[in-house]
Amino acid sequence: MIRQKLITQTDFLARPVNELLTGTQNKVLLVIAGHIAARHAASNLLAPLLGANTQIAVKKRGDVSLDEVEEVYAGLDPNNLDRIITIGGGSVIDLAKCLLNKLLLQDQSRPQFIAVPTTAGSGSEATCFAVYYDKKVKYSLDKPSLLPDIAILDHGFLQSLSADQIAISGIDAMAHAVESYWNINATDESKEICQKVISTILTALPAAIESADRLEFLSSLSEASYQAGKAINITRTTGGHALSYYLSGEYGISHGQAVAIFLPVLFMYNAGANPDNCNHPGGPKAVHDSIDELNSIFNCSTADESCKFLQSFIRRIGLAATLHELSLNDEGLIERIVKNVNFQRFNNNPVMFNESALISLCKNLIA
Repeated sequence: MIRQKLITQTDFLARPVNELLTGTQNKVLLVIAGHIAARHAASNLLAPLLGANTQIAVKKRGDVSLDEVEEVYAGLDPNNLDRIITIGGGSVIDLAKCLLNKLLLQDQSRPQFIAVPTTAGSGSEATCFAVYYDKKVKYSLDKPSLLPDIAILDHGFLQSLSADQIAISGIDAMAHAVESYWNINATDESKEICQKVISTILTALPAAIESADRLEFLSSLSEASYQAGKAINITRTTGGHALSYYLSGEYGISHGQAVAIFLPVLFMYNAGANPDNCNHPGGPKAVHDSIDELNSIFNCSTADESCKFLQSFIRRIGLAATLHELSLNDEGLIERIVKNVNFQRFNNNPVMFNESALISLCKNLIA
């Protein structure tokens, strides 16, 4: 089992001597976001990493696709890598994980794996799983070997994020914490983590968007995102994520925005836990207790109030809370979303899948 090391330091890459990231004798694969590569071209940001044996893979925009993984891997020399360093958002880190997985499937020895997130939302630097799409269908890798050995939270990267990027990332971390909290795999440890994460995001996310002096709030979001990643590494995600993938795959809706749409829906859906539909090992009482505890965190009395609170919060940070607000009014869209649910994730939900109930709720809440 990998015991991950966490380092938190602003402008970590700018250190003149960095024993973790430098070493021209090491054979290194650097997987980076396109905008980070562009910054390097202007400022030599990555100079400490670029030894003679460094290969660079630049992530294209958007979600990871199987075609992209195959194309990037085909252009690499994967033999005897000493280290994989990935710098970017969740999709960049997921690309690095997919490349690492292919490397291990080829019976190569596992290199040291270092992840440096440049957004505050996916928590991918703290998880052992990755998402990719093949022909618009979402798939997941889930292997202990994909957990980075070292996660570096360099808050300096966050200062260049737009308000929209902050919102999309931050609401994804919120969804991770909420879905982990009511998850059938939740533990006392994961729930304690999630309580702190949700409280932090409720304050720090709007402040990071609205405040001119936002570094302190961005730092809090970065650490909350990492902790939410640790929580879903224990539990995995649930129904909100399971429903979101169709919007991302078919319509190109960003992951955080898609998840935001369904989070309030699942609040109402899971509040209806009963002996006939409950999937939680603790029974309906455990589900209702979790919903009540989340209501309390949101300073609400009922699931209906929490649902409305979440939709208001989503709009406050500049995101759409309904399909109509995304200008998605296609006939039969809700039915297609529900029929294409990802059961790998929905199976972790405390209330079992019920197609007609979900369609009805979606039409009432997010049409």
